[in-house]
Amino acid sequence: MDDAFPVNNVNDANSDDSGSEFSGFGPEDIPSDIEVPYKSESSESESDSDEEPSTEWTSRFSPLAFDNFVERPGPILPHDFDDELASPLDFFSLMFHPMMFAEMARHTNNYATWKMETEGRHDPKWTETDSAEIRAYIGLNIWMGCNWVPTIERYWSENIFKGNQGFKTVMTVNRFQKLNQYFHVSDRAAEPARGAPNHDKLYKIRPVIEHVSGTFGDSYTHGKQVVIDEAMVKFYGRNSMKQYMKAKPIKRGIKIWMLCDSNTYYCSKFSVYLGRQNNATEHGLAYNFVRNMTSEIRGTNREVYCDNYS
Repeated sequence: MDDAFPVNNVNDANSDDSGSEFSGFGPEDIPSDIEVPYKSESSESESDSDEEPSTEWTSRFSPLAFDNFVERPGPILPHDFDDELASPLDFFSLMFHPMMFAEMARHTNNYATWKMETEGRHDPKWTETDSAEIRAYIGLNIWMGCNWVPTIERYWSENIFKGNQGFKTVMTVNRFQKLNQYFHVSDRAAEPARGAPNHDKLYKIRPVIEHVSGTFGDSYTHGKQVVIDEAMVKFYGRNSMKQYMKAKPIKRGIKIWMLCDSNTYYCSKFSVYLGRQNNATEHGLAYNFVRNMTSEIRGTNREVYCDNYS
């Protein structure tokens, strides 16, 4: 092969080809971050044939050392909270503080006032609400999800087989419908316009999301193993956030990223997926979500499990 393809030593300054266009491009002249040992072609130790690199698996591994997980997993309860005597409502109050219902009442009253001023009329059936009534209103809505009937009015039916006596003792159907008309949990006056740089698709419920995101995380300490995955909230209406995921039991709905304990399934953090955004991401959508969901548990020596989103 050497006779058929003679090669001149481009590193020899006395070579007859010193004026060659390749002069000055020896390995020692090329800057590199990787050091590659260079052997001259005239070296006596040079082999006539290239050796193939080894591709065999090895059973020798470098030892890996991890710090121990030292946190104590489980609920974080107030000192005066007796979990054996507490009712479901007491646990509910740990997640939904009274101040949240007070804010809901304030925003509802403000919206009702703005609505009547905008329309230039007074609503004679409206009276201002308070935190206690809003809490009862939320409770009735939760129970409606557990005890479904065709229409809202049916809960207040005089028929003993159709109506619900508990609803009748809390408030009238007219008052419930009036709260439905004006109910708000955010400040309508501060809402960014659609198309504005700071427009938030979840602005109308953002205060509730931020509130429970804090209480969920403050009320429980995860164990060593945690998992990040996508969940779907069933929804068939028209909404730009609606997603389709054929591999999920619920195929159409609102996608939510969740951080949960692998053993107890407790969710301490969640993030609603708003759809594809215009801003570019350096590492990809899944990478950013995983990094965001684990921001509070970094450095705690936990094991994080997630799907391969590539």
